[in-house]
Formats: sequence, C-alpha cells, structure tokens
Amino acid sequence: MLIKLLSLKMPKNSSKLIYWTLIALSIFGTVMVTSASMSTFTTTNEVIAIWGKQMVFFIVSFLAMIKVSQLFSFNFVKKIEPFLIVLTIGSLLITRFFHTGASAYNWINFGFFTIQPSEFAKVVIMIVIANNFGNLPKVPWVTKKTKISTKESFKRILSLGWAPLLSVILFILIVFFYQGDLGSAVVMVFIALFMLLCAEHPFLGKPQKILLGITLLGAILVLFIISPYGAKLLDNSSLSNNYMVQRITSIYYLFRPENMNDSSLQQVKGLFSFAYGGMNGVGLGNSIQKYGYLPAAPTDYILAIVVEELGIWGFLFITTGYVLLIGSLLMYAMRVTSNRGRLFMIGAATYLFIHYAFNVGGVSAILPLTGIPLLLISQGGSSQLAVFITFGIVQNIIARDNHTRLKKQEELL
Repeated sequence: MLIKLLSLKMPKNSSKLIYWTLIALSIFGTVMVTSASMSTFTTTNEVIAIWGKQMVFFIVSFLAMIKVSQLFSFNFVKKIEPFLIVLTIGSLLITRFFHTGASAYNWINFGFFTIQPSEFAKVVIMIVIANNFGNLPKVPWVTKKTKISTKESFKRILSLGWAPLLSVILFILIVFFYQGDLGSAVVMVFIALFMLLCAEHPFLGKPQKILLGITLLGAILVLFIISPYGAKLLDNSSLSNNYMVQRITSIYYLFRPENMNDSSLQQVKGLFSFAYGGMNGVGLGNSIQKYGYLPAAPTDYILAIVVEELGIWGFLFITTGYVLLIGSLLMYAMRVTSNRGRLFMIGAATYLFIHYAFNVGGVSAILPLTGIPLLLISQGGSSQLAVFITFGIVQNIIARDNHTRLKKQEELL
C-alpha cells in the first residue's frame, strides 16, 4: 500500500497521447509565460523567479494528476460529496475578504501564493453531475414504449438529483453575482448544460427537451445581443457605460478614440501583436507589445504574445494540442462503458473547448472579452492544477475501462 502511495507512475492502460500532449502544452506555456512576463521593469533575477514559479505550478499539478489518476474513485467521492460541496461554496464565499482591487473577487490570498476557488468549482461541477446523473437508478418497469408525463419526469428527477442541481446553480450564482466573475460563470453554465443534455435515463427525456429549448432560445438571444444590431442598441441605451455592455460594443467600435484607451485597449493591442507576428513571428522573447503596451500579457492575452513571437506556427501548435485532447476525450466518451465516466469526459471536453473558444475569440476581437484564460498556456497555478486534476480523473476512467476490456478478452480466450 505504501509503495502504491509513493508511486509516481501513471496507471497501466492510461492514455499516453493525453499524457504527452498535456506535458508538451504545459512546457510550452511555461516558456511563453516567462517570455511574456519580461518587460523593461523586470531584472534577470525576477525573470528566473517567474520561470521557477511556473515550474513549481507545473510540478505540483503533474504530481496531483498522477495521484488522482491512481486513487480516484467515483464511489468514494460520492461518500464525501456533501463535504466537497460545502467546502467549495465556503471557498467561493470567503474570496470577498481578499479583494485585490479589481472588479471581481476571485482569489484567496495566503501571502506567498493565491488560490482561485472558481477554477476548482468547475471540476467539482463535473464530478457532481457525473456522479449523480451518470448513476441514476434503473427503472425495470420503464420500457421504450412506456409513456411518462412531463410532471412525473420532473418529479422523479428532482427526487433523485435536487441536491446536485441546487449546488451547481449555487456555484454559478455565487461566481457571477457575488464574485463578479462573468468568465468562470459562463464556463460553468456550458459544462453543466452539456453534461445534463448528454445524460441518459428514461425520466430525463422530457426535461432534457425543455432544457434544450431554453438553451436554444438563450443562444438566439445572446447571438442577437452580440450582433452588430444588438451592439448598436446597447451602445445607444442607458446601459452604454456598463463595463459588461462595453465589452460587447467594443468589438464593433474598436478604433473609436474614446475606446482605444479604455474598453477596447486590450483587443486593439492584441491585434497589433497579431500583425507584428505575421506568419513566422518576430522570434521568442522579441515581442514589443509585452513591454507595457498590452495589459495581462502573461494571463488572458498570452495568445497575442505567442503569435507575435512565434507567428501562426505558435497558434497552430496550441490548437493542435487542444484538438488532440478534446478529440481524445470525445473518443473515449463514446467508448467507455461507465455512464459516470462518459459524462465526466463530456464535461472535460466542454471545459477545454469553452476556454479555448472564448479566449481565442476574445483576443482576436471576434467575441467580447470574458477574462477566460487559455488553459495550460496562460499564467495561473489554480487553473493549471484544476486542469491536471481533471485529466487525472480522465486517465483513471480510461485505465479502468481498458483494464476491464482486456480482462474480458482474456476470459474469452
């Protein structure tokens, strides 16, 4: 038992493609964060310290992935789920006492390091939904021809899953209204929606159709709001000075004189970085925009520095890594026999895709800015640790499923 606890090996039959892709993206991200953190104000010792800090984040996250991949169990987590939910809610609420001066209350400051609880709340949402809606009790008397009323469907589902649903809704409400973190709330909503829509159970059919209808109506409304016509209406309304509204309208009025030094500053500077980088980039470490021109260069806007220094090839490297990870998750989601494992894979794929789509869309001024980081590339220990924990669970699911398949094949031979 002690040897197993001290072991630093990934489980047998886990995915090597996922393993090496994670390492490649993380090392690339560490290099780019170090480069993006350089400015006229940083000394050599400060640059080394930044690199060292990123390496510590990577090593801690890597070790966490290994231990989670070895020890994770949905059954065990189910036993401690109430404690996990209360701990998550408590950590989200306590951030209010650690205001950093920005508009959001995202962090818990421990002095020599900080933690962003909302990043871990995303993982908890995936675990809670997978554990509860991927493990609903079978109903022997229900067949494909059995007619179930909408009222009965909602009644049964609420009786089985009201606690996890309420906890997920609470997470999202706290993050959006209490912390003021739109980006994390958006990611949580997408994760929860896709997982709930992909869950399978006779009683879920009608509630899922209603949820899908609400989702489509919401999507149409959002698309209208961020359309040129919607942005024009907002720009001429009494809400035009609201910072969230300005993030929407700024993508259509980037080069207004009053916007260029305010709401559209980051996106304009990001586009300048893309223009400077071109096809082949200006070379690693040679970015101009990171020298005080581009705010949040190592975090939300790391992609702009990547493209400026490494050109389109840097962007393609990141995109290829994301495609491999998301593709692997979806492939295994269709393959694994565990409903809980399948749902978790779908949640993890959604988690990665939404972060990628909103970060790339925001940096390139295609979408409004949301403050969503580019996972594995942007600076941030909490997001990196959350991603590695997520993939530790993924590797555990894959290893267990492959072990079961091999065992069945051996029995047949």
